[in-house]
Amino acid sequence: MKVKKFICQKCGAPKVTKIETSYVVCDYCASLVDVDITMGEKEYDPGSEKTQYFEIQQHYLDHNAAEAFERGDKQAYYNERYKFWELYLNIYPNYILPTIAPDQLEMWIRVSAHSDTYFQFKEGGDADRQRQQEANDAITWYEKNGQNYAEINSFMHAVETYKEVLMSDLTEMRKLEGLALLNEVFPLEIALKKELSSFVQMWLPYLEEESQNKLLKVTGLATEYIDLPPITIKEKPCTNCNHTLHVPEGAIRSRCPECNTEHTWGKVVCTSCGGENELPEKWHETISCQYCTSEIRVITKVFEK
Repeated sequence: MKVKKFICQKCGAPKVTKIETSYVVCDYCASLVDVDITMGEKEYDPGSEKTQYFEIQQHYLDHNAAEAFERGDKQAYYNERYKFWELYLNIYPNYILPTIAPDQLEMWIRVSAHSDTYFQFKEGGDADRQRQQEANDAITWYEKNGQNYAEINSFMHAVETYKEVLMSDLTEMRKLEGLALLNEVFPLEIALKKELSSFVQMWLPYLEEESQNKLLKVTGLATEYIDLPPITIKEKPCTNCNHTLHVPEGAIRSRCPECNTEHTWGKVVCTSCGGENELPEKWHETISCQYCTSEIRVITKVFEK
């Protein structure tokens, strides 16, 4: 079976079940893995009443925020961005990070508004945006068999510029006070992968195969697809909303895409002594057996990187 290689950075397993939301959650340990831009586009339906309502309100809020920025009023700008994120996540709840608990949502809205304000008023931010825009404008295009493609050399310059600005912004933002939740629910490595993955998914259709390979290599996503052996997937009902969950054999945890409830399906069995271990709150790929201290790989070796 050939699947898109959404690899979990925590347990090393790939995504093997159908992706139902824009956020890709690991089938085996319920960790946030990546983002699927196609699913995100399906959620944002331009013809729906809710999207039309949202766009009207967004225009109003963006206008107010722009005026606040022109005045240099950070607090007013923050207030408008807070209203925007409150509206956005209320209308599109599927865009809420699955790692955010219900009692953390208001704090996440504050974090999002704070992040927007930081980027907008950041010293040198205008220069970074200008540099990125100039790199994008410098991309040259050509037509082949009725399809438009980006010329690789000019495109790769834009890619390198994007990566530099992105890494600088994501790193600096996490040093700010009041953004501790950002590191907890959206770690730097996941945020970086999400942005790069979205960038790659958006640009691949406009690149020929050789150019695609170069883009995947420089973004660390060179092996985008892998072949897997047959996998047994069972259907189980969510204990909270009864939504049908698709659980692959060997999964320890999974998260309901409908109501975000996390389920625990089993324990980690030690291959040395046979002891059954609870999965600790913090772990990465392996745990230490509580009975014999042997190192145990949480997910089966079929998913070795």
